[in-house]
Amino acid sequence: MPLPQSIENSEAPPKQGVFNFKKLMAKTAVHLGIKLEAKGFFLDIAVSPEIPRYFHGDPQLVEKIVHTLVGHSMKCLDNGGITIRINTLDFTAQGNHRLVISINESSHGMMPEEVQTINQSLQEQQWQDTDGTISPHLCIAAKWIQSLGGHLTIESVFGWGTRYLITLNLCVAGCDNSCLGAA
Repeated sequence: MPLPQSIENSEAPPKQGVFNFKKLMAKTAVHLGIKLEAKGFFLDIAVSPEIPRYFHGDPQLVEKIVHTLVGHSMKCLDNGGITIRINTLDFTAQGNHRLVISINESSHGMMPEEVQTINQSLQEQQWQDTDGTISPHLCIAAKWIQSLGGHLTIESVFGWGTRYLITLNLCVAGCDNSCLGAA
């Protein structure tokens, strides 16, 4: 299934620069919270205090990734809501941080076979799904995540919900910036 034109055309060249990660997530929380509340759902977002405030990278791309996956999750919700947790996985002396963004939704979840198929397709970078198993939004989010040197993994328990685990490599602003060339 080809990607929708609006998603396909949204791939602009990365805009690199220093950005306030915590402020970006606060702005994202406000936008997403309004959308979710209007549909009768909740949003709970928390950023670990261990995460540096300023990173070098593309803030619009980070925001688009979160918006796209939350938008995908909203389509699956019947009740409840979405919880987002952002933590540091690890970091290097050069200032490269691997962040984990966990988006958890309280939908009906997926069967194990479906999760395995989706994760395998994402790992093999099969962005154009032919049988309709994988949402175009998951494909484009996975491409964006990969462009930041990260990856997307999906976990789900049928009847309990789904978790989208995003790992992103971001360079802390003000470090020696040797991590800027390595993604």
